[in-house]
Formats: sequence, C-alpha cells, structure tokens
Amino acid sequence: MTDPLIRAAFEAIAATAPPPEGIRARIAARARVHRQRRLVLAGVGTLGGAAAATAIGAPLLARSGSGGTAGVAAPSASAAPSASHAPSPAPTVSRPDGIPFLFGPGWLPDGLTEQYREVSCTPAPAGSGAEPAGFASRRSWLPAGAAYPEDHSPPPGITWVIGEHFNNDGEGDPVPVGAEQGRLLVTADMAMVSWRHDERPMRVTAYQLPNQADLVLRVARSMAPTLAGLPLTMHLAEVPQRFAGNLVAGVHPRPGGWLYSLTSMTTDRTHSCTVIASTGAAPAHTFARAARPGGVTLWVPDEQEASANFTRDEADKALRDLSWSAPDLSWVGKRVA
Repeated sequence: MTDPLIRAAFEAIAATAPPPEGIRARIAARARVHRQRRLVLAGVGTLGGAAAATAIGAPLLARSGSGGTAGVAAPSASAAPSASHAPSPAPTVSRPDGIPFLFGPGWLPDGLTEQYREVSCTPAPAGSGAEPAGFASRRSWLPAGAAYPEDHSPPPGITWVIGEHFNNDGEGDPVPVGAEQGRLLVTADMAMVSWRHDERPMRVTAYQLPNQADLVLRVARSMAPTLAGLPLTMHLAEVPQRFAGNLVAGVHPRPGGWLYSLTSMTTDRTHSCTVIASTGAAPAHTFARAARPGGVTLWVPDEQEASANFTRDEADKALRDLSWSAPDLSWVGKRVA
C-alpha cells in the first residue's frame, strides 16, 4: 500500500471518531459541578420566619490517621444557635470508615498513585436511625509529580466514577466489561468506558496516557469490591432547607498541604453551599474566609452563582460555626485499596 493510500485510510478512520471537544466539554462540566459542590453547608433558610436547618457532617466523623476517633472542635458559646434556630439531630451512620466507595480497580498502570477521593450520598432523615442512600464516589490516580488540578480541568491519569450518569449520546463502540455491555469512547487525548453494574452507573476515564484505550478497558475489567471509604471530618450543624438534598465530600493533597471540601446540594444540582478547609497556598478567590491555627484556612468559594449560594451573613456564620479536623491522607501516593 502506498503512502497516499495509508494516509487516506487514517484520515477516513479519524473522520468517524467522535469530536474530542464535545466529550471533553461534558466531562469538564461534570468536573465543574463536582468542584462547585465540594461544599459545605450553611445559612439561615426561612420557613414561617424561622430557619429550617439540618445537621450535616457529624454522622460520618471517623477515625483519624492514628486510628483514634477524629476530634471535632466545638463551636464557641457565642456561636450557639438560638432556640428558634436549634438544629435537628444529626443523622447517624454505623460505618466507622465513612461513606463507602463500594468498588474500585484491582489493577492500575505502573507509575500512577491515588491523589483524589470524593464521595456523595443522600443523608437519612435526622433521627430516623437509617443509613444514607444513593452512594456515589470518584477517585483519581495521577502520574508521579502531577498535582490534582483545582481549575476544573480533567486530571491526568485514571479516574474511576461510580453512581454518576454520563450521557454519551450513543457514541463509542460496544465493549464487554465482565458480564455487562459497556461503551468505549476514544479521542486524541482521552479514553472512557462506561457501563452499569447492579444498575449502578460506572465509568473509568484515562486522560493523557499512552495506549489509553487498552488501559481504560483493563482497569474497568479489574473491578473489585472494596471496604474503603471516606470519613467526614468537617461538620456544620445547620443547613438551610433550600440546600437540602445530597451531601458531597472531597479531599486531595496540594503543594504544601491539603484541601477538604463538604457540600450540600439539591438533587437537581441548582442550589448548593460549600465550605472548604485547606492548608498550603491561600485561596486566590473567596467569597468569605477565616484563618485557623496550624495554617488552616476555612473558606467559601466565590465561583457559584449568587442566587444559588450563601448570602454574606450565611457564609460568615458557616465559617464561625464550622467544626473540623485534619483529614487522614494515609492513602495518598498508594495504588489500589
């Protein structure tokens, strides 16, 4: 076959591939939602003139890296809610390791280590004694020397997502993943396989890696159950009703420190409130912030639409009342757990 014919064949194959811009845009939009809902809770929601509040965070406070129970600083007496604003009891969760990941990879390419963990769930009603439902999770393994991006861009390496529907618009090739049928999408800089397991959406993405299509399929097919989970180490006692719905927590190391976020978000994802605790570089853009001992900064991001975020008074109250402890990062830099 002559060079012109070979070139024409490759051009014909490339013409049938889905445009990478569209797929990256959908992934970036999902990533942006996840960053914006790294959140925590706050505020005064009015219902008949009184705040309707729910306690979020405390149910999953769990073991610290030393194996003991993670301590939580109590709010000051001056920050205690009045009787009319008294929060309802926090829901309880029996798992000592927090919100479970449920599944994870049994195999990963050489050179990748875990750098990001995120979980979400729908908390049980306060006082019900029931456990949360709707577990979802997101974990990322990055190449050596790569930091998890805080600018909404997709992280390089492998990302494993459970419980989040992704609309691929019917694009990609059918592929077997265990006993299930999945779809494989490949572009110039990423490959993604999506499937369902026990009616739960699953997705693995490889970004900026060599041989991505082969890698992402091998990772997906290595799926194994895991007992690991993410404990909640931040707690805000009151959450306005307009933010009630799903709870999302995420943590990752960053140069000189760590970043932990907690979010409460409506099920339609239109309203959310977020509080973040971090060490290392101070955040460049915040809606509100407060310094704490040990180089910790508590802050509310300013990237959310004003109509869907805290008011200024709510943000100040959120930071004042927030209780927290440093996250366990013993999993950082490891491969499979």
